[in-house]
Amino acid sequence: MHQFNIYLAIIPLALTLVACNEKTEEDLALHACEHVTETGEAVDAAADAADAPYITMSDEPYTITLVDGSGFVSIDVPEDSLALMFTDTADLISGLSHDGEDEVLAAGTANDDCPDDLPEHWDLDLHAGEWTVEFGPSAVDSAWLMVIAGEHSDEDHDDHDH
Repeated sequence: MHQFNIYLAIIPLALTLVACNEKTEEDLALHACEHVTETGEAVDAAADAADAPYITMSDEPYTITLVDGSGFVSIDVPEDSLALMFTDTADLISGLSHDGEDEVLAAGTANDDCPDDLPEHWDLDLHAGEWTVEFGPSAVDSAWLMVIAGEHSDEDHDDHDH
């Protein structure tokens, strides 16, 4: 009987640990809000997509210095991944390409947890390969950017499903 009671006590603990380790989209959005005041790693965007510096999907932000309000950065995606991309400036990200081919990028939507700080975000279902983010043209000279990896989803997303 004691052994059965031990199992009953362990099961809820195990379920709690599993639930705490799963990151949901809401957790990632809140995480981005918590880091919006950080500058993160500084990266100079390239004027040409072919020269775009690489950033990684991370739970830490980047400050991207633009070239006359425009520029490119690339992300190497080793395997199909769900990601969330956040920026602090509306209408700044103007394009997304995968292995050199332009992809459709729907309009970004505000982060519900901090819409004034992060006016645009995208749910991205990224296939393995090189992804290039295009900024501008814009009147700003830098941008805060965070691209957070999540668990891959087999469902299509409205923002991007290629």
